[in-house]
Amino acid sequence: MTIPANEESVEKSFRHPPLPTAVRQQKTRLKALELFASRGFTQTGMRELAAHMGVTPGSLYNHMDSKQTLLFELIEELYECLLNGPAHFPLTQRNPNDRLQMLLTTHINLHGSKGMHFLVAERELHCLDSQQADTIQNLRAMYEQQFVNVLAEVGDMEITPQLRALAKSSVSLLNNLPLWFAQDSLDPARRTQLMNSMASASIAGALQDLKHSSDNTFFEQRHARVHEHKQQA
Repeated sequence: MTIPANEESVEKSFRHPPLPTAVRQQKTRLKALELFASRGFTQTGMRELAAHMGVTPGSLYNHMDSKQTLLFELIEELYECLLNGPAHFPLTQRNPNDRLQMLLTTHINLHGSKGMHFLVAERELHCLDSQQADTIQNLRAMYEQQFVNVLAEVGDMEITPQLRALAKSSVSLLNNLPLWFAQDSLDPARRTQLMNSMASASIAGALQDLKHSSDNTFFEQRHARVHEHKQQA
């Protein structure tokens, strides 16, 4: 039996129901992300982007405001995920060392689902306009502040410029660490464990050095005050 054209289309729609709009848009965005990660943002032309996204050049702007805005939204999505990570920590988790470990583990595990986001965020930030870049830097600063707060608790220290520098460098390390293992033969579980160990050891060593330096400064300042008091007497 021959199926009329309109009935055939209906039958096909039941066999292959269309994707929800949000899912379809996300898949399209991920296609663009793939191209930015492999080719580079500035090397990606609009026709090439449309072809990779599976849309016509004429309909490209139905899927994004601009290529630069799409890049911004992809990087923004990453930092929003990082910022929201600690919100899922158990409320009973009171130990600062455990909270730090969970922060590291959550960051490293996010590479599994957003590895290309990290790559593009680190490599293509300079392609954003000043307002977009400021927004991303503010989101990153908020995330670094979460690190600072936990590090201060772990080290039982005041928040100092040195501690802020440690938080900033720790975030950079975590953002780029998986790239060091891109060509290794480790299975995912062992790779994650090694990255976690490296980040933990690096931060623990730096915290110990900062605390030792802070203690020495405290005793030096107290000695100077005692010496000054004696001279005045």
